[in-house]
Amino acid sequence: MKIFADLHTHTLASGHAFSTLKENALAAKEKGLEILGVSDHGPAMSGAFPENNFSALAFFCPEYLEGVRILKGAELNILGGDPFFDLSFELLQRLDYVIASMHKPITSQKTARETTDLYIETMKYDFVKIIGHADNADYVMEIERFVEACKHYQKIIEINNSSFVVRKSGLENMRSILKSAKKYQVPVIVNSDAHIYTDIGKVDLAVKVIAEEKFPEDLVVNYNRDLFKAYFGV
Repeated sequence: MKIFADLHTHTLASGHAFSTLKENALAAKEKGLEILGVSDHGPAMSGAFPENNFSALAFFCPEYLEGVRILKGAELNILGGDPFFDLSFELLQRLDYVIASMHKPITSQKTARETTDLYIETMKYDFVKIIGHADNADYVMEIERFVEACKHYQKIIEINNSSFVVRKSGLENMRSILKSAKKYQVPVIVNSDAHIYTDIGKVDLAVKVIAEEKFPEDLVVNYNRDLFKAYFGV
């Protein structure tokens, strides 16, 4: 299975990544990707750029770099209070898409039910398209209820290639999520979560686990062009 888009990538603006947007676009082109999403961390992440970086992205980043279509996004931190996210609603509605994720210690740890409830509250916001690396073992949740809610609110579940490196304790959660998503016919997206240009488009381990779980390829959003267009309009 060959993907045509990678929507979870980071630049220097995330504070702990190592490449520019141009370097990432060149890498995407070299790897045969047609679409690159830039999704830097929201400002609650240590070292991440402030909100005006995302405003500049929305206004000034061209639609194409190095011949690759650029989608302007963000990886939000789910705060769960007031504010609920670490970027303003006004800004988020100007972006092409949003990934919403939980990161330790930004999102406080909760019971499985509370964590699931927080994910479900997150899904109620239309600008959230993707739930990021929900396999994270730091946040135990009720997987089947989570997946059912993704179906109800029409959210995409991310299968994150970097989990195989930095979140290994959550890999069994990933398999359980895929089993449930297959049962309920919920779409997923395979992303690199690249923090350096050499990892752009690197989704081999995510693709392998999808094959092992016999997950339907036509439910992989960045493999199925019609499904991708339905969610992202391109």
